[in-house]
Formats: sequence, structure tokens, C-alpha cells
Amino acid sequence: MKTLRVFFTENLREKLIALMLTVAVWIGVVASREETISFPVKVRFEAGPDRIVTTPRPIEEIYVQAKGSVFAAAQARAEDQEMLVDVRHRDPGRAVYFVDERDIPLARHLKIEQVVPREIVFTVSRKISKTVHVDPVINGQPQKGYRMAKVAIEPTTVSVVGPEEVLASLETLSTEAVDVSGTTENIVRTVRPLTGHPQVRVVPEDSAVNVTVSVVRDIREIYLAKVPLFVDGGVATEITPPSIAVRVRGPIEVLEKITGNGLTAFVENLPARLYVVTRYYFKDLPPEAEITEMEPVKQITIRKKSP
Repeated sequence: MKTLRVFFTENLREKLIALMLTVAVWIGVVASREETISFPVKVRFEAGPDRIVTTPRPIEEIYVQAKGSVFAAAQARAEDQEMLVDVRHRDPGRAVYFVDERDIPLARHLKIEQVVPREIVFTVSRKISKTVHVDPVINGQPQKGYRMAKVAIEPTTVSVVGPEEVLASLETLSTEAVDVSGTTENIVRTVRPLTGHPQVRVVPEDSAVNVTVSVVRDIREIYLAKVPLFVDGGVATEITPPSIAVRVRGPIEVLEKITGNGLTAFVENLPARLYVVTRYYFKDLPPEAEITEMEPVKQITIRKKSP
């Protein structure tokens, strides 16, 4: 124990100086050693209030390879990893900007060795505003037996801002989709207009439209050219004419059942073996359907067959 106490207490000043010198030498060695470091650098265009910049493909970052010590790299701030391209005084049109090492704030701390890409292709355009119509997007279909009767939108137009050459051909905007799949009732949805272009935006940005889809029963008509005639009660007979033509109106699913199962017209069973009637009726007509037109038969002759 005495030996350890002597080791830590005697010549303490000299030992501390030696330790500090050792640390200083180590820091110097580390600081002098350069390493290759890669950084993403964000590209930001300064266009001013009346211009806008578009690029053939999204350019959000360039990649920089630099060399320097870890201590130099540690001095880099967030704003050092952003490159500003000032286009406020450029004429409208296509332009190419060649990235120089001096454009990259990291050059204050590190030696820039490589920049990818070196060329930034962009177009400077005048920023304009325009009023365009809104076209609602409807997905799906109502439940079978129902149909969309009307689609209404309010407001019918919105304002957009963007590059002059893009807005020149822009007449309508689509909306977020309104799904009507399987519905039997009217639907009201509030949706956002979609520009479909990264440099075109709706103003104000929280603009929305109300889409109303009116859903009604799908009522249609069918024409049946030969509906067979029978005497009520299943009596064996010969009937002239043997069939008639009718037009039926009703919900689509009801009409599909009629065409699938068939429709039958009946005449009254009278005691006589030979008789003439001018009226017929339908016992198997669904209540949701109605006869809208019947063949104008003047008379129907019934001859009962002998048993």
C-alpha cells in the first residue's frame, strides 16, 4: 500500500505534465490524419416570388466526397450541408449550373474531392396563377340494382400557381378518389384536388371540394316479344294467338329474373268449350315490375280440348 501511495503522490507535477504531453501528441497525430468522408448536400434554389424552378428529375441532394480530419468534420453545421443556387436574375428558360467546390459550404472545413452530379439542369419559369375546373374521381359501382344518377361538386373550380408553360395546358384537376362500391345511398365526401405536378400547387394549400354522388334504383325496361298465353287453372286448350308481346319496366335485378324465369300471360277459364276474350293478366309478375305496353290484341280465341 505504501508503495502505491508513493507512486501516486511523489513527483505528481512531473507526472501530470507527462500525461498532458502524451494526450497533446495523440491529439496532434489524430488531427493531422486525413480521412475520406462522404456527405449528402441539399440543393436549394432561390427563385424569388415571381419565378419558379423545375428540373427534369427531382434533385434534392448532391453527394460530396471530401477529405479532412474528424475534428474538422465535427465543426460542420447543418447549414454547411446545404447549397444555394441563386436564379433570381436569370432569364426564363433552360439552364445548366456547374457546381464548384466553393459553392459547397463544407469547403470551409474539408477539402472537396468529388461532387456528383457536377451539372444541375433546370428550367426557370415565370410563376403565374390560374383558375381551373375540378373533375371528381369516382371508384367502384353501387350495389347491383342501383346506379349513379348524378355527381355534383362544389366548388367547381380552384386556383393553382405554377410554371407558366405547365399551366398553359392545364384545364382540369382530378380529386382524391370517392369510393361508391356497394352503396345503396347517396354519398357526400370532402376531398382534395390533386395537381399531378410537383411544381403546381393549389392555393390555398388546404383547399378542398365537396363531392355528392346521387344513387337511385336502376330502373329499366325490357321488351318480351313472345309471352305465352295459358288458360288459368291449367285447362288443356288451343289458344289463338298463342303468345303476345309486352314491355316491362322495373329494377334491373327484377327484370333479370323475369328474363331468366320467363313471363306467362293468363286468360280467364270460362265454362264454354269455345269462347273469345279480350283481356289477359299476369299472376307471376313481381310487385316491383309493371307492364308499360301490351300488344293490342282485339280478341283471343280459346278452344278447350276434349278430355
